[in-house]
Amino acid sequence: METHRPFVVHKVLSLVVIATVACLVSNPDARASRQQESLKEIARRHNGVARMLVNVDAPFFSLEDLASKSDLIVQARIESATSQLAVDELSVITAYAFQPLRVLKDAVGANASATPGPTVPMVFTMPGGKVLTEGLTISMTVKPEIDPPLRAGEEVIVFLRWNSAERTFQQQYGDAGLLYVRGDRVVAASKDYARLRPLADDRLTAMIAELQTMVKEGKK
Repeated sequence: METHRPFVVHKVLSLVVIATVACLVSNPDARASRQQESLKEIARRHNGVARMLVNVDAPFFSLEDLASKSDLIVQARIESATSQLAVDELSVITAYAFQPLRVLKDAVGANASATPGPTVPMVFTMPGGKVLTEGLTISMTVKPEIDPPLRAGEEVIVFLRWNSAERTFQQQYGDAGLLYVRGDRVVAASKDYARLRPLADDRLTAMIAELQTMVKEGKK
């Protein structure tokens, strides 16, 4: 069974405008100019619509990888999802407000309760989303996708990194860094990870115990 994706070999970025793929031209100067043009500017040139597709080749992440790399691991309920343009207006990000239900790892003092129960809502960001602004429609899709998409009301286990420059948590691992909680069971956030990283025991209690053990062993 294939267990690894190649580590970020390329990041393909294409703009789809009104159902027409606008391929990056071969001239380096023209390509650089297009890549630096803001999504608002592109949408204005194309009848108010810009759709970006980002394909990312990423490494395979095991649960052990995520447990060691993450600054915060929580079982949480998603309270809201708000998409916005990045500060440079070259991409779209979505901010997810979440209610921590159980903290499995906190390496940065996030002030979330370490015991089960509701706490103050927190926020993490992920690339992608759809923005309506100034009469423009701008969207960005990142592949491989989380499927089904993450929405308000979902209960999840999420693996987060702290970005000290932006003072926010980020979910940097795509479909690898998210597990859906369905009642007393846990499921992968994509068919790829359901296949590549099958869970030995998909009971929520078993997954919580397994992650707690991984975090404890990682501190030794």
